[in-house]
Parts: sequence; structure tokens; C-alpha cells
Amino acid sequence: MPYTEQYSTLFLQRLMEVLFRETLDVHPLPWKEIVAQASVIPCGRYKDGVELNMSVLMHKFAQKHKDPNNMHKLVMEDSAKVLSATSVQLNDLLINPVGSFEQPGEGVAVLRRSWFGVHLRKIRLGYMKLSEAGVQRLMKAYASWVDGESMDDYEFGPEVVSLPGFMLIPTTSDHANPSTTDAYELFERDQHIGNLPGAVDNLRQYFDQRFTQGRQPPRQHALNALAHYYVGAGEVESARQGESLTFLFQKRFEAVGALDLPPDMQIWPLETQWQIWAIDAQLWRLAGMASVAEITDKIVLANTSPKDDVRLFTLCTTARQHFLRGEYLEAFTVLLEKDTWAQLSLTQFGYWSEQVWWLMWDVATRRGQEAFKLQFLEPRKPPTSPFDAGEKGKKSPETIRKMILEAAEALTARNVTRATLLIIDALHYAEVNGYWHLYRSAIPIFADLELQRGKIQSARKRIEAILPQVARGEDLEQRAMTYAIYAKVKMAQSQSIDKELLSEALGYLKMAEDDYRKLEMPASIQDMLYLQAVVHEAAGEAMLRDSASKSLREVEEVEEKLSIGLDEPMIAVWDVVCEIGVAVAHGDTYCP
Repeated sequence: MPYTEQYSTLFLQRLMEVLFRETLDVHPLPWKEIVAQASVIPCGRYKDGVELNMSVLMHKFAQKHKDPNNMHKLVMEDSAKVLSATSVQLNDLLINPVGSFEQPGEGVAVLRRSWFGVHLRKIRLGYMKLSEAGVQRLMKAYASWVDGESMDDYEFGPEVVSLPGFMLIPTTSDHANPSTTDAYELFERDQHIGNLPGAVDNLRQYFDQRFTQGRQPPRQHALNALAHYYVGAGEVESARQGESLTFLFQKRFEAVGALDLPPDMQIWPLETQWQIWAIDAQLWRLAGMASVAEITDKIVLANTSPKDDVRLFTLCTTARQHFLRGEYLEAFTVLLEKDTWAQLSLTQFGYWSEQVWWLMWDVATRRGQEAFKLQFLEPRKPPTSPFDAGEKGKKSPETIRKMILEAAEALTARNVTRATLLIIDALHYAEVNGYWHLYRSAIPIFADLELQRGKIQSARKRIEAILPQVARGEDLEQRAMTYAIYAKVKMAQSQSIDKELLSEALGYLKMAEDDYRKLEMPASIQDMLYLQAVVHEAAGEAMLRDSASKSLREVEEVEEKLSIGLDEPMIAVWDVVCEIGVAVAHGDTYCP
């Protein structure tokens, strides 16, 4: 709209509200009613001391564009100018209309990716594809609408557009082929022969078809099949689609809807619901509610048999939860129990053995067993999954987790700039998508960076915001790191003078040390003992300082032995895995 600065902000807000409502309705209101609604508030623009009548101006505008040349200029040229404007965002007007146009010369800009921008671009594209006959019919319908006559010519839907002569540039979306089951049949074939990439690709092709609006809900079936297949392949990251938790929980309920269809439309067995429950558990874990996820895990395990993919996946997830709590013996026990590996297929064995290997690798990483990792585990690393080889977006949980780890490594290497960039991205995507477990893992790193910048209060507020949730102990490493950073905050606040704050810092350091000892992380234990020695020194407690220093040297000796030696119990575990692999290949893993 020209001369936008000369109109009142309230009028502009009212006009935008009317226009926004019209973009939502396929069948528009009569033109006279739109004019009446927009003119309720005075426009606030004056000419020769008299306020302009907006109703008259709008009617003149509409009559002017009955001319096809003027209509063409409006749709193809004027709309492009609006989309390219940058002076004031439309969102600013809608959210904070008062004072939005205080500076002279400002106007309304419609961002290309805003709701209005997308609507304008859709209009332009639709207009560009019309033939001369199509434009004539459009102008006839427009004239009837402006004059308040019959709207019969307005119905310009696909059944009309598809008639010969109306489309100058027909596209695939204008003449879409009906959906078929060919892609789904190919998916079932690839699934049967174990062609993972082909199965996923064919299922996605089936899902991407344009389905009819009848009673059959193939979208839910495709979603169910995709989630079912991903879980069977152990690829829950892919099953979650890397979207926000709200979106994922919504899709979970859509999948459940396919199980509640009438009997004549039911194509999924009721056993399919346990796969949905398994994904549900992972969503709760991402939300930082591992205790709720464990209840769901028990439901899945109580209703599945050893040969089921979803049972195997749930058991592997249970083992991973034990790992997070530092319960390594329990984790390996779950994976090596006969009920876990009995009746495994070759595909299932590949997934199960990969989970055992990664558990061994992660435990060795925590212990600092670098020689064992290099000499024994590295040569036995399982091949990369076809799903892992694919490109994942920044919003996926796996990518966020990777950014957190890389930020921690950069911080350890004193590369503050890289650590800051990575952790800010991780925090943003974790918070926006509701991945609160990952968010709590990222906060201590960010708080540590804040401390290094001297922002003590900012670091304190960040840590205290997650402290109650972290204290539950669902992830001991996360809790230990949070306690450690909180102790550093207390130390910084005390300035080596306030003994009460130093005492509080010492308490959190001891709790962090206890967690790290349970996790068997000697390098982190040394860090906690060193900080304890610093606190005792500041408090004038020489004997306690010396005791902490002695303990530190003892842990250093343990770390040195672990770093150069092989882990015989771990090697024995892998020998068992190999024996089970031979039995699986011969079909000898069935329970008696």
C-alpha cells in the first residue's frame, strides 16, 4: 500500500486482520463485506484537511483492476515489489501495532517466507500458468465478485483447470497420477531380502503419493510401516524423523489411529502397537523423562517374544540406560542374557553385536583405555549402517548430540570460539524441539564458557534452572558435570574469601567425584580432586589439601595403567559375541 506512513496504525492492523482471514478461506467473502469490515476504523489519512473515505478508495481500486492489463500489473509486478520490500516486517505490525510506523517513509513489507508472502507467491504462480482462456475466465469471475453478482464462475478448482485450454504451463501437480501400491509392494520385497536402502526409498515413494480423500487412510499406514521398519533395523533416530517432540507425539497418535479403524479397513495386526510404544519410550527419553520411558519399556517387554525386533531394540535401550547410570555390569548382563540373543536372525544379530561393541567402546572411553580401543576394538568396529551414511539435518537428536560432544572437546582444547558456536547451536535446536535431555547436557558446557567470560550470575542461573531435574540421576555423567560447574560458580562467587560458599563448592565437588568414581572416569576424578585441593588451600586447610593431592596422584597411577593395558574381561565378552554369531549362522540359537 503506498503512503503507508500516512495511515493510522490501528487501521493498518484492522486491514491486515481482514486480509489474513481471507487467506484462510477458499471461498471469499463478498467484496462489499470486505470493504465494510476494513472501513470500521478510520484510515487516519487526510487530504486538504479532510480524512479520506477508505470505502470509496477501495471500490475505485477494485473497479480499476477489472481491466486485464491492470490485473496483470498487480499480480506480476506490484506483488513482486511487495515481496522484495524490507522496510517493516508484517509480523511487527501484527504483534506490536502501536508505534510500528513512527518514522516517516516506512511501509509494510511482506517477507517471502511469511504467511502473506507464501500466499502472494502462490497467487503469482497460479496466474502464470493460466492460458488466455483461463485469464478470461478469471477476469469474468473477478468482475462478478466485485459487482456482487453470482459466484458460479469462481469455482476454479482442479476439475476445471484440468480441462483442455485453461492451463498454459501444466505441471505434474496439476495432473497428478492416482496413487498406486507398486512402491509398497517393492518395499515389502526389499524388506524380505534385507535391502535396507531400497526398502526405505520405496516406502518413502509410497508415502509421497497424492492419496484420495476417501475413507482409506494410507498416510497412517505408511507412517506405521516406516516406523515399524526403522525400529526393526534399529534406526530409531530415523523413525523419529528429527522433528520437534510436539510434532513427533502427534505423529505417534496418528499411527495409533490406523489401529483403531473398522474391521473391514484394518490391515495392521494389533502387535504393531508395541513398535509404537517403543518409539514412544524414546520420545519420553528425549523429553528428559527416562522414568516414564522405563514404564513403557516394561510394557513392550511384557507383550513381546524373543524373536521380535521391537523386543531386541527395547532390551538394547535398557542396557544403554544402565550405562548412563554407570551400571556397566547390569548393562552387559541385559545384552548377554539368553532371552536377548535367542532366536536372532542374521540381521538382528548384526544390530545386537553392534550395540555390544558400542557399549564396550563407550565404557573404554570413560575409563581412558586408549590402547585397548586402538589395538582391540578399533579393528572390530562394525560397518557403517546405510542410515548413518545418510545426511542428517541440524535438528536431529543425533546431530545435536554430536555438536555437544564436539563443543566439549573444543573447550578442553581451549578453542573457546568453536566451543561457543557449537554449544549455542546445540542449545537452540535442543530447546526449540523440546529435546530436554540434550538441552541439560549442553547447559553445563555453556555455563563453563560463561564463567570463563566472567559472567558468574549468568552461569549460576543456567545451572540452577536444570539442577532439580539433573539431580534425579538418570544420567550420572550429566549430573556430575553439572555439579562440577556449579561448584566452580560457587568458587568464583566466593573469591577465595567466603568460607560458606567454599564449603558449598566442596560439597558439590565431592558429589561430582562420587558420580565420576561410579562411572569409572579417572581423568574427571582427577579434575575434581584438583579443585578440592584448590578449595582447601583457599580455606587454609593444609592437611585436607595434602590428602586431596595424594588421592589425585593415586588416581593418576590407575589412569596410566588403564591407558596402556588390555581389558581381558572385555575381550572375553567379545569372544562370547563371536560364539553367538557362529550359532546364529547355523541356526542354533533357539531356546530349548
